[in-house]
Amino acid sequence: MTRHSTALLVALLTASGCFRDGAPGVEVWAGAPPPWPLLVRDPGGAAYPASAAPRDLVLVLSAADTQSNTSYADAQTTLAAHLLLLRGQFDAALAARLKSARKSAAVSERTVALQLESVGRELRLSPLAALDPGADYTLFWLAGEVSQAYPLSVSAAPALGARLVETWPSQEAVVAPNLQRALLRFDGDVADDLARHIVLRDLDSVAAEPGPPPQLPAASRAPDDLALPVSVRIAPVRCAALGLPEGDCAWVQPEQALRPSVRYQLALDATLRTRTGALLAAQQVSFTTGPQADHQAPSFVGGRCARDEQPVAEVCLRAEPGLLLVHGALDEAALLTLSSADDATVHSVSALSYASAFELALATSSGASHAVLSARDLAGNAVERTLVYTPAAALAAVSIDEVLADPRGKEPAQEWVELLNSALTPSSLMGFTLSTDPAERGRAITGAAVLAPHERALLVGPDFDARDLADGTLPAGVRVLSLDGSLSIANASATLYLRDALGRRVSTAQVLAPLFAGQCSARPPRPAPGDAAGAARLDGRSDERVFALDPAGACSPGGATSWSAHPQQPPTAPLRSRAHQPRVSTPAP
Repeated sequence: MTRHSTALLVALLTASGCFRDGAPGVEVWAGAPPPWPLLVRDPGGAAYPASAAPRDLVLVLSAADTQSNTSYADAQTTLAAHLLLLRGQFDAALAARLKSARKSAAVSERTVALQLESVGRELRLSPLAALDPGADYTLFWLAGEVSQAYPLSVSAAPALGARLVETWPSQEAVVAPNLQRALLRFDGDVADDLARHIVLRDLDSVAAEPGPPPQLPAASRAPDDLALPVSVRIAPVRCAALGLPEGDCAWVQPEQALRPSVRYQLALDATLRTRTGALLAAQQVSFTTGPQADHQAPSFVGGRCARDEQPVAEVCLRAEPGLLLVHGALDEAALLTLSSADDATVHSVSALSYASAFELALATSSGASHAVLSARDLAGNAVERTLVYTPAAALAAVSIDEVLADPRGKEPAQEWVELLNSALTPSSLMGFTLSTDPAERGRAITGAAVLAPHERALLVGPDFDARDLADGTLPAGVRVLSLDGSLSIANASATLYLRDALGRRVSTAQVLAPLFAGQCSARPPRPAPGDAAGAARLDGRSDERVFALDPAGACSPGGATSWSAHPQQPPTAPLRSRAHQPRVSTPAP
């Protein structure tokens, strides 16, 4: 918090009676944070519930409807009240630990910078960047030995926020002069006609004369706002119509071929607003045309497949019941589409790839055995591959449910991974392995363990000591199963792969970097029936719910988590320079 922001906070609290007179020049905190409600507003002033907040928002702590209590005992003689907005769902019980750890790398990574403004009896907090859709946050009021935590959930609804998240071509790309059309993708809804806010500029136009265009040094090029606009047709389209995630998209089609070996700029002006009234920042994407037209279709570049994936038509494929996962790489930027069809339903999903790795997840019908993967480049050249595969057999309903990657006790001996059998029948773990590398077998579960219906068990290394109390006493009755070696799970985050005796991937878990030693990552409970937002947070199979950090900074070995949270991965950059993360398609009507 800056000195200026602290002064605003002191003035607000003093005016509301939360500070009492102390020594000259010293403000004395009078006790616990006042019971001020947290109000959520959009840039236009409209109010929202904290459980469904817009992405661009103003958080307001208001004392207008409360009476301050001056009977609190003095907590300290120097100002120690701080406001901290963290990405993730956390309890007020963490406040004491956050005070000493707020500058740690793990806490800093999740901290959202705030701009503070005191208006009357309100303290207004504006995040310096839009919050992530579908994510949870916690606003902490840290004051002396007491604190308050305000939970905040950001809506994933496209109408409640938007950012420009992808452009095709990407920043500093080299493209053919016969570029057919470019694409801008927003991850939400905008409030105006995109054609009024997008322009394509020729940055070398200041020197354009009859004959071949000269090659100019950067210093000789026209300023962006003076560069000659290129005549284009802009066609807004819903991104979902292209198989991309929900939001607004815009095709930008030059009305004539671009000049070779010239620098261009695709620009979004600073006057476009979201439906909540927030202004989108002006953004520019520069690219250069090559010397020759492109008439060659993209090529798939073969790569390394995981142990449980099939190499098919130069890509890697893994089939699960109701789901097909494909990843690979291309030699140039392209729009990819993966589709399949049966007699009743068409399934399709798309992604942009920037001459790099891509990954697609397609919902399929039961018994599906083939799909079509196509790629179209910026010049309109296309390639298509038919993927024939064997339908996946039913897998054991066993999932990784909780992970202690950074114990307070000895590492890696005291690390553990909890499994859950969610089936109504027993599940044998004979031959199951656990790995942090998709291409390696990993560590095997020793013995012939069988999990009863809804039973949980902890997987531990051979050096695990149940008598080590650094992370607390294991609850009575918790089942412990040994691996044939230590996993050494990375504290900075890791991916775990659970495979059955046939080497098939049964469960995958993205373990998060903890805020403190002894804090577990776990899967929140399944979404309730009819919870569309919760269902949208699934990361593949229905049991692959996205992991979140334990809100209280602890673990619950042998027991179900009692909280729910949105994904807590670090926020993505506003503009993506590679294919977006895998997405599960929805059947077309």
